Amino acid sequence: MEQLTLDKNIKNSTKWSLIGQIVSKIASPLINMVLARILMPEEFGIVATITIIISFSFIFVDGGFSNYIIQHKFDDDGDYKSCLNTAFWSNLIMSAVFALLIVILSNPLCYFLGTPGYEGALMLASIQIPLNALSSIFMAHMNKQFKFKRSSLITVVTSFLPFVITIPLALLGFSYFSLIIGTIASYLSRFILYLFLSGWRPSFSFSTKSFKKMFMFCFILTVRQFFIYTASYISTFIISQSFSQHFLGLYKNTNSTITSIYSIFTAATMPVLLSGLSKAENDEILYDIYLKNQRYLSYMIIPMCLGIIIFQKEVTLIMFGDGWLDAAPFIGAFAFTNGISALTNNFLSTMFIAKGRIYVSIFYQFLETASGGILYYCFSLLGEENYFYVLYVVGTLNVLYYIIFFKFVFKAKLKLLLKNYLKPIMLTAIMALFTIPLSFVYYTMNSFIVIVILSMVIYFIFFYLMFKKDLLGFIQTYIYSVKSKI
Repeated sequence: MEQLTLDKNIKNSTKWSLIGQIVSKIASPLINMVLARILMPEEFGIVATITIIISFSFIFVDGGFSNYIIQHKFDDDGDYKSCLNTAFWSNLIMSAVFALLIVILSNPLCYFLGTPGYEGALMLASIQIPLNALSSIFMAHMNKQFKFKRSSLITVVTSFLPFVITIPLALLGFSYFSLIIGTIASYLSRFILYLFLSGWRPSFSFSTKSFKKMFMFCFILTVRQFFIYTASYISTFIISQSFSQHFLGLYKNTNSTITSIYSIFTAATMPVLLSGLSKAENDEILYDIYLKNQRYLSYMIIPMCLGIIIFQKEVTLIMFGDGWLDAAPFIGAFAFTNGISALTNNFLSTMFIAKGRIYVSIFYQFLETASGGILYYCFSLLGEENYFYVLYVVGTLNVLYYIIFFKFVFKAKLKLLLKNYLKPIMLTAIMALFTIPLSFVYYTMNSFIVIVILSMVIYFIFFYLMFKKDLLGFIQTYIYSVKSKI
């Protein structure tokens, strides 16, 4: 009976979690499309630089407490509430300390980031830190109790807040402050909604015993999160030191937009993958689940990646408008790098977590961070015109890391890994034979749209003719499952 209840909770929770994730991922590129037509790239660059400090604080503020609440099996309700309260107050105290330090050190921090004169913006943005800390434990509690319907509602509401706050402020001339205020409003509204919908209120209690019990788990996760943060922001930091705010704005906004587009697809895959891998009873089932999910996602990511690279200029015009044409090389480069990450890094990291290989995951992340940092710095010496090439090199190197780690950690056959991409690559190559020649002869945006639609039709016709079984599995995994959930 208990198992049936758990299965029912998991199925229902997955449904609402998936809806919330997909809606929020769709909202982000839509908002960027509007804001890119109002704000200049340098304004996005200023906010991107400030975000380096704010995001760094997030690593240590939560420190893994929310993950502990979700994953740990507690002795009783008293133990659970003790850890919940201790985690909440620990987060709040740490967030207040970090926010205060940022306010006090705003001047040297801005000089360090290469943005002197923007101390006021940095101090205002520091408000995000305690607001995020206030929300994280409420969210962990709701997920622990399988209240994903309410949590997804909060995600959806806060995802669309920029439409009513950030965009109007940008139109009124608030410049980069509109982005900062919009983010603060999103965190504030999220906290208020969690407070009223979570069904839990923190009490004024702090247990040293509970804190010590959580500390080691949280410390390991913090180290891992630090390397993930460094990998994400090291290029931003190097650009802020080497190039203009305009160039940084081009870089960060294209990255966040392409990441959001790919996230629409990975959000529907990763939760199911983690659950399936964690429950796999033997290696045969484990690899079957892993490879099948990876292959199905490849059927979407690989052709989309090639299409964006071929039509990077047109995608830039659609996403950002005429004022962002300099970002076109980054659109193509990020489509390549993020596409590879979606099909390699994301899957391997999920496998590490599912099988409890957290220390290997930390080393894997460290290796990617260190080599990426060296490459980003070396390519910064070549100038703005050639910097985007580093993304193609980093993406290719990540494929090599993926193969090496999967081979030696999970003892998988290389033939098995590489064969999994063969079918999607074949279909993409057939589509390219039609798409690439036409990319040189069309003249209008309407003809571009026709080419894209015809390319998709050709792709799925050959998909049906060549790999019908996979097509049926693909449809059942994504289209039918998402339709039934919505």
